[in-house]
Amino acid sequence: MKKITIFILTIILLLLFTNGVVFANINIELIEASKEGQLRKAEAMINQGADVNYKNMGMTPLIHASKSGSYEIAKLLIENGADVNSIDEAGYYYTPLIHSLINNNPEIAELLIDYGADVNSYNPDSSNPEEGFYALHYAVIFDFPKVVNSLIENGANITQKTIDGTNSLMEAAKENSLKSAKVLIDTTNIDINAINDENGKNALIYASEMNPFEEDNYRIVKFLIDSGANINSADFDGKTALMYTSIYANYETTRLLLENKADINQRDYSDNTALIFSVKGPIKEGSGNTMSIFGGNIGREKVIRTLIKNGADINAANSDGKTIFDINLDAVGDHYDNLLNMLGILQNKSEYPLLYSVIRNDMEKVDALISEGYDVNNYYPTNNRFVDDWNWKPLVSAVLGNNLKMVEKLIANDANIDVEIYYDNDAEPILFTSLRYDYIDISLAMLKHLVKNPLSPSNDYPYEYQNILLKSVKYDQLKVVEYLLDNGADVDKSFTSSEENLLMNAQSYEMAKLLIEKGIKINHLDSRGLNALYYFLSDNDIDIVKLLLENGINYEAQDVLNIAQRSNNTEKFKELIKSY
Repeated sequence: MKKITIFILTIILLLLFTNGVVFANINIELIEASKEGQLRKAEAMINQGADVNYKNMGMTPLIHASKSGSYEIAKLLIENGADVNSIDEAGYYYTPLIHSLINNNPEIAELLIDYGADVNSYNPDSSNPEEGFYALHYAVIFDFPKVVNSLIENGANITQKTIDGTNSLMEAAKENSLKSAKVLIDTTNIDINAINDENGKNALIYASEMNPFEEDNYRIVKFLIDSGANINSADFDGKTALMYTSIYANYETTRLLLENKADINQRDYSDNTALIFSVKGPIKEGSGNTMSIFGGNIGREKVIRTLIKNGADINAANSDGKTIFDINLDAVGDHYDNLLNMLGILQNKSEYPLLYSVIRNDMEKVDALISEGYDVNNYYPTNNRFVDDWNWKPLVSAVLGNNLKMVEKLIANDANIDVEIYYDNDAEPILFTSLRYDYIDISLAMLKHLVKNPLSPSNDYPYEYQNILLKSVKYDQLKVVEYLLDNGADVDKSFTSSEENLLMNAQSYEMAKLLIEKGIKINHLDSRGLNALYYFLSDNDIDIVKLLLENGINYEAQDVLNIAQRSNNTEKFKELIKSY
C-alpha cells in the first residue's frame, strides 16, 4: 500500500512538472512570436493557454510587439487580456506605449491609446533627462502628429515638463517637429512663450539654436513667429533668438528674424550683440578660441553682412571692452580672413570709400562717389591670398550682401560682371555664386545685362549661355532656366565628354517638367547609350520616372527592369510594370 501511494505521488509530481514546463515553454514561444511578428504562432500559443502577461527578462509579449512593430499581434494580445500599461522591468521602466513611440511604431501607439493606455505614462525611476520623458514628449520628438493629437484628446498633460525643464512645445522646437508643433498650438492653449525654469529658454529660442542645415529649422521658426512668439525674448543669459542664429551662422533664419523686427542691437548680460556673436561663432568651452560647429564659413559671412546691412552697430563693445575688430578670427579658418578684410574696410573707410559705401548700403554716397569719378571696378588688394582671391570689388560685395538695388546701380554704371572669386579651390564667376546662394533676383539682373551685352563668344568662357544654363539646372533655379531658354539658350545642348544633357542633371520634378515643356529631346543618349530614365531610376526619383514615362521616354534603351530591381524600390518597379 505504501509503495502504491509513493508511485501515485510520483506520477502526480511528474504531471505537475511536465505541465509547468509546457506552460513555461508556450509562454516563451509567445514572447518569441511577438518579437518576430509571427501572428499564427502567437495565436496558437494563446489558444494553448499561454499567459499574455508573462514576463521574460522583465518584458511582456505586448512590450515586444510594441517594440517590433507587430500591429496584428499587439491587437491580438490586447484582445486576449494583455496589460496595456505593463512596465518594462529590464531597466528602462517604459510602458508599451513609450516603446512603440521610440521604436517608430505610431500605429501601435494609437492602438494602445484606443485600448486605454495611460497617456501620461512616464519612467519615474530614471535620472537620465534623455529617458525621463512622458509619452507626449516622445510623440513630439519623433514628430507623430496623429499620436500627439490622440494623446491630447485622451487627456495628456501638455504642460508637463521633462527632467531637464522642457515642455512638449519646446521639444518640438528642439527637434524641428513642425507637424507636432502645429497640433500643439492649433488644438490646445499651450503657452507659446513659456520658458524653461532652468535656463529661461522658450520654444523660439530652442528652434533658433538648432542646426541651420535642417530644412525644417527655418519653417518651425517662421511658424512660431507667425503664431505669436515673442521675437525679442531672452533667456537667463540675455541671449535672444537672433543672437543664437548669429552664433550658429543660420543665415536664412537670421534674415527671417530681422524681417520680423528682431532688435538687431539688443545686448545679452555680457553686452554682446548679435553681430559680436556672429563674428565670434560658437565658443569651445574652456579654450578661449572660436570654433565652427557646422563648418559654415560662407554662411557666417552672409550672416555678418546681413547684420551690418540692416544696421548692426559695428563699434559696439561687450563687457570686456571688445568690439568685432578685437576678436581673433584666425582661429576659425582661412576664409575668415576676408571677413577681417571686410571689417578692416569698414574701420578704414577713408581708404576704401566706394567699397565702404557699398557694404553699408549708402546709396546716396555711392551715387556721389561715382559722380566724382570713382572707379566701380576698382580692386582692393590686401596681399593676403585668401582675401585677394575673393576679388574685393564693389560688385562682389553687393552680390554677397544680396543687395539687388546696389547690384543694379553698379551694373548701370558699367561694373564688369565677369568677376571671379575663389571658392572651393577653384575660381567661380560671381554670377554662379549668386545662383549657389539662391540670390535669384540678382542672378536675373546680371543675366538681363548679359543678354543685352554679350561677353566673349568663346565656348570655354564661363558666361557663355550654355554653361550658365547647366549651372542653373544643377542649382535647381527654375526662374533662371526659364529666362535663359526664353532668350535663346539651347535646351538640347549636351555637356562634357559624357554627353549628358540638361534633363539628366535636373534636381527636381519641377525642373524636369519645365525642360520637357520647353521641348528637350527626352530620348537623348549619353556617351554610354543611356537616356534620362537611367539617371532617375538610379536615384529613386519615382515622380520623375513617372513623368518621363508619361512623356514617351524609351524604356527599352537600357535594361530598366534590372535597374529598378537594383534600386530596391517596389513602388517604382510597379510603376514600370504598369507602363509596359
